[in-house]
Amino acid sequence: MKKKSFFRIMRFTGSLDREEIREMLLEHVQIRSLIFQIEKFDPNSALFQELGELLEKHIRKEERVIFPFIEEALPDDMLEDLAPLLK
Repeated sequence: MKKKSFFRIMRFTGSLDREEIREMLLEHVQIRSLIFQIEKFDPNSALFQELGELLEKHIRKEERVIFPFIEEALPDDMLEDLAPLLK
């Protein structure tokens, strides 16, 4: 999902203050930081393992927590409008 769309959804649902959402945002920062470190300093780094584990955890959280929350919080017409962004 594109970041701007995600923030609009979270604003609409009033959920930016939810712990799960804050964790997701923090993970986005951590993921970008690890990618930067790997690209800039050491492409053969053991950070790849850390990045892989964080990405897996992050994706599972999106699938199990965030997406179901969005599906419950948004009306059907908004979900239909979002469908192309999720492909």
